[in-house]
Amino acid sequence: MDNKPTIRKWTDIRGLAVVALDTGLKAGTVDDFYFETESNVVRGLRVKTGLSGYKALPTNVISAIGRDTITAANQEMVIEESHDGRIPTLPLGHSLLSCRVMSESGDLLGTVGNIILNTHPAIALRIIAFELTGGPGERNPNHHRAFSAQEVTRYEQDVIVILDQVARQLS
Repeated sequence: MDNKPTIRKWTDIRGLAVVALDTGLKAGTVDDFYFETESNVVRGLRVKTGLSGYKALPTNVISAIGRDTITAANQEMVIEESHDGRIPTLPLGHSLLSCRVMSESGDLLGTVGNIILNTHPAIALRIIAFELTGGPGERNPNHHRAFSAQEVTRYEQDVIVILDQVARQLS
């Protein structure tokens, strides 16, 4: 039985080791991710590789996402960020953390506290939801309100706008 979680919080993935299956050697540590705002698809992971800085692990070459590691066939799968022409043009996931969340009508609902990713299959990572913190609807700081990534109408600089109907449910 496979007991790996298929839905993970970004804060649980950030910091995982990236390991090459052929050698068992660590290629780096997950630092961030590149995503498409139109589809919420994660196109790659940004990997801190020590002295050589940052590289990218395209999601289509990820072998598996385990509890403690992310694996790829070999270290050559971790590429220079500029090697894949579209990856450097995509926003990084850390830009979503602490974004203000607003309704289409302009009501402030809080900020993004965490990002929820669907990690199965590993080659098709995607943002599926956001945890909301703060704001007028937060009555219990231990209870996280969340909304689906499909309910986002647009991403703006430092702001995520969601449907008014969803905003009313979160307030």
